[in-house]
Amino acid sequence: MKYSLFELLADFYTRRKILIFVAIISIASLIVFIGCLFFGDIIWREFIYKYFWGPIESDKAGHPINGIYEGYNILSTLVYGILLVLSIFIMYRICVRFEIKIETTFIVASLTFILFGGISRALEDACLYNGTIQYLFISPIIYVFIITLFSLTVLAGIVAKPRKDGIKKKFVCLPFCILICAFLVLHFLAVTLFSSDFNFILPPLFPIVFATFTIIAYCIFLRKKSDTLVLSILFAGLFLVLWSTSFVVAFFFSPEWQSIVISRTAHPLETRPLELLIIPAIAGGLTGCVAAIRFVGKGKTDFLSSPVNLILIFSHLLDGVATYRGIDFYEYGEKHVLPTFLIEIFGSAVIMVLIKLVLVILILILIDVLFKRELIAYPNLVNIMKFVLIFLGLAPGIRDTLRISMGV
Repeated sequence: MKYSLFELLADFYTRRKILIFVAIISIASLIVFIGCLFFGDIIWREFIYKYFWGPIESDKAGHPINGIYEGYNILSTLVYGILLVLSIFIMYRICVRFEIKIETTFIVASLTFILFGGISRALEDACLYNGTIQYLFISPIIYVFIITLFSLTVLAGIVAKPRKDGIKKKFVCLPFCILICAFLVLHFLAVTLFSSDFNFILPPLFPIVFATFTIIAYCIFLRKKSDTLVLSILFAGLFLVLWSTSFVVAFFFSPEWQSIVISRTAHPLETRPLELLIIPAIAGGLTGCVAAIRFVGKGKTDFLSSPVNLILIFSHLLDGVATYRGIDFYEYGEKHVLPTFLIEIFGSAVIMVLIKLVLVILILILIDVLFKRELIAYPNLVNIMKFVLIFLGLAPGIRDTLRISMGV
């Protein structure tokens, strides 16, 4: 063969193949357009609403609508999976175009946005939002929202990158300052124009203090490290984490907010703050056990103890442990199709911890051992795949952990 499998995938968006890709998308779009033109009501009612928009509406309402339940079904899972694979290679081509290196520091900095996503999703479960604003924090729309904020942050980091014929060093902080100010403006516009869409509003001083802190920290660290992209992601994400975490803290001390949750769900509310320590501790202990395998693996298992791989393992163990604690101890339910099937077979959600651990290790063996030679020329592609996998484990893990601890 002239090209290996991964070479073909990595070069998917070259000039020759882009025409095929555009043609496929155009034909598919044309078919959908013609179908909507002549059979619009049927397509919307029996396809789009039933499998995609209906679950979002049910999630927003907190109960089934027209017999449609919140969560994912087989068709939506398949479609979202295909879109996820496409997004990986789109990210790869963007990184190639703008010479962005997806290294350990980039991934660690990006964890702040994943934290923000998980916390924000849990706040939606805690009835923080109403009306139009609520849609932004329901899956899969929340992914688009966070990717948009992340893209703006990456753009600020790229613009701020010092160049010989470009921006002067003394103005390097300016793009980040503009970005944080834009986040602040979005916050105040939202709470001003859509005040009724929030069941709790932070004192105005809080987001201003968070913004000031992150700008000062960014400027201080910029003197020691010149990577504006990583620093922009780290501190912009930190601002969002501080903003969202302050709502979580407020929830535990706000009887009025908790009474709203009780009235909406018609269930007693029991907060469990200790779960914020128990679930990560179990996941961390299991991750430590995996890392310790390197000492008995005679060098063959060293790949399991790399920083990125340990983050990936911990992310999915956190999700698995949170699922186990939520379902077996607190009578929560599972939304995804395959996990629900497996839990019903084994009679306990503890199976999710084992399955997630085995699957993650198998994926790492596939990437870092079996196809190591093919992928060695594409380090960005490898790290993008791992970053997406981290996102898929850590975001729901944080959300579920917070839901259990908040009792919602």
